[in-house]
Amino acid sequence: MITKLLTSVCRLALARPWLVLAAMVVPAVFSLYTLVVPLDFSFAGLMNRQHPEVARYFEASDRYGLGGLLPMLLEGPEERLDAAVSDLRPALASLDVVESVAGDLPLEWITERAPWIVSPRAFDAWVELARNGEEPEAAALLEAELADFEAHHGPQRVDGSRLLLVVMQEDSFELALDADHFPRVREVAQRTLEPHGVTASFAGMPAIITQEQEATIDRMRLLGPISLLAVLLLLRRIERRVVILVGIAVPMLLSVGVTLAAIGLWDGTLTIMESVFGVMIFGLGADFAIHLLLRMREERARGRDFRACVERTIAGTGRGILSGAATTGGAFLIVAFAPDPVFYRLGLAGGIGLLLCFAFLIVMLPAEWAILERRQVADRAPARALLLPMLTTLARIAYHRPLAILGITALFMAWSAAGLPHSRYETNLERVFSREIRAVATAAKIHERFGLDPGPWLVAVSEADEARRVTREFDRDPLFERTESVAFLFPEDVLQRSERLAAIGHSLEERRRKLEGMRALLADAGDRERIDDAIAPLLALQHAARLGPPKVGNLPPTLSERFIGPDGEFLILAFASEPGLDSAAAAVERRAAQAIHPDATSISAVFEALIGTDRPWLGKINLAVALFVLLVLIADLRRPKLVFLALIPVLTGSFAALGILNWSGFAFNTVTLVGIPLLLGLGVDDGIHIVHRLMEEPDRPIEGVIASVGRGIVMTTATTCASVAALLFSRHPGIESIAILLLVGLPLCLLASVAVLPAFASLLRVSASPPHVAAGRNEA
Repeated sequence: MITKLLTSVCRLALARPWLVLAAMVVPAVFSLYTLVVPLDFSFAGLMNRQHPEVARYFEASDRYGLGGLLPMLLEGPEERLDAAVSDLRPALASLDVVESVAGDLPLEWITERAPWIVSPRAFDAWVELARNGEEPEAAALLEAELADFEAHHGPQRVDGSRLLLVVMQEDSFELALDADHFPRVREVAQRTLEPHGVTASFAGMPAIITQEQEATIDRMRLLGPISLLAVLLLLRRIERRVVILVGIAVPMLLSVGVTLAAIGLWDGTLTIMESVFGVMIFGLGADFAIHLLLRMREERARGRDFRACVERTIAGTGRGILSGAATTGGAFLIVAFAPDPVFYRLGLAGGIGLLLCFAFLIVMLPAEWAILERRQVADRAPARALLLPMLTTLARIAYHRPLAILGITALFMAWSAAGLPHSRYETNLERVFSREIRAVATAAKIHERFGLDPGPWLVAVSEADEARRVTREFDRDPLFERTESVAFLFPEDVLQRSERLAAIGHSLEERRRKLEGMRALLADAGDRERIDDAIAPLLALQHAARLGPPKVGNLPPTLSERFIGPDGEFLILAFASEPGLDSAAAAVERRAAQAIHPDATSISAVFEALIGTDRPWLGKINLAVALFVLLVLIADLRRPKLVFLALIPVLTGSFAALGILNWSGFAFNTVTLVGIPLLLGLGVDDGIHIVHRLMEEPDRPIEGVIASVGRGIVMTTATTCASVAALLFSRHPGIESIAILLLVGLPLCLLASVAVLPAFASLLRVSASPPHVAAGRNEA
């Protein structure tokens, strides 16, 4: 049935080539819908907003500006830093992308109200000093507490450095990757600070995301053309007519355009995942085209007429390509059922794109060939395939010496299995992002000098009592180095302090007058200084009593903007002792923070959800994919032995690659997800094409089959490896991991196709003929 359908499509394309190509106007016009689909090129578009921790973070970020925190480290001559800060604050605050610019806490304002803020013991000591004067123990206690207070809440400055906390208007995760919000802040800072001889460096996600994009894009602009040139040079080895190469590119471009339009129509937006899925389409689409081109060339070399050559190519190799497209595309569509947007988007785009790519190629290539044949476009012989003689020799040896090959394979599989305990999954974004991100080093400096980091844990509470409790609990936990909130401004005994100050107000005033009178009569400067020391705590108490205790409504902007929510909530910020971008460490911190308060959240919780290993649905998805691939191969090949042979290259090649990578210390990561489908898709296709050719030509020697199909496998492997080899120089560990995975895995799948598969075919004595054909031969 499949063969008849492919043959019918082929005959229509040969009979009406211009009509078939004209019909492609419809999908081409539909693909233009992509131009009006809203683009969501933000990290938020890749996040599962239904995940409880992700949802909690974005709710807090929208309400309190948590995701827009941009710490700015200023460094320069000490005598110029304060003037530089004075100029920079208004310059940054004037930008429409900046919500606020916080700096030092208002120590003068706080000092004036210190009697309301210090601990009860210190307040008692203060009162005793004011009433009685000579109280050494009370004086020492008060001095120690005030020193500790200033050390904890004092200026964010050290010699040669200042820290400004800029809060952006929007969460950096919500912005498009090419947004200019952070670059504008950076440009204003550099322009404002240059006259002062002061430099600014940045930490936080706004800086990380921009620096990641800048470093990656700059290198990819150089590496992209190099990669494309390498692929074109290899394709020219099998097809030297430019018009044919263009004819291959058009169906693939159509499949990308229609896929993007379909997803945009279905989901309403396009994300960054759709922007990278074209790598898979061009990788696997080139695989389809190469096999068709080489089969067509082989048929023509046998002297058959043009029409017969095309029909045998489409009905023979086309069926193998259909099987490969169905297994890989269907597997992608199953992945689209995952709740994680990264997997959903990748699955949907990959599944639709691959199936469309197959359909367009299988329809358009015969029509293009027919037009070229009528116009008698000259066909030039291709260059000899790389490594093909050696591979055909290896296939012959494997077929005639299967036990030796399978013994070596078994040893290698055992070695690979022994490497499984050494497998690693990278949970630290610092080792996945570009090595040229400076924000990570700046964050380390800020933490070392000021005890702060760009991703604090935030808790919002409505009551001062709860704010004090949460603050105390964070202070006690060694996982958190520093806690900031305004809870210290609202002690529990503020009413008692107010009553006590009112009660002693008259006596304090009498003592002050008495001391001032004594001072006026003293001639000795030392005696007058002692009187001043006795008057100072008394005056501070009186001044604080006149001001009254701090209230939420009369806090200075520096405090209210940072620690009071829009509805008067008290905000507590807890900074980790060992800050970083590691999702495993973030999980430990989250459990500790939420044990203190269940609503605690941080950008670190997003890292945990985004690149962590907690994906309980992944096992079910993998099982469904495996069962689907198996069912498609059973429906296509029908015989269990042939299904087993088709799976051999991808099973052994991928497992061997896994062993090599594990033993070498390779770490998988979220970016590697883009490379895994390519490896599995090409690996499955290799086996399918060889088995289909065995079924077509059961009496042909194995080396003849490998010589025929192997040329396509070699070229598809070479083109894919050439396209990704340039990525090794990206200086981006995540992107480099894709290249390493494919450069190790694809050659091993090729090797398994020409060695392990023939060995099993020999050992199992597989008859490549379908059962009814074999029966007819026996009767004859």
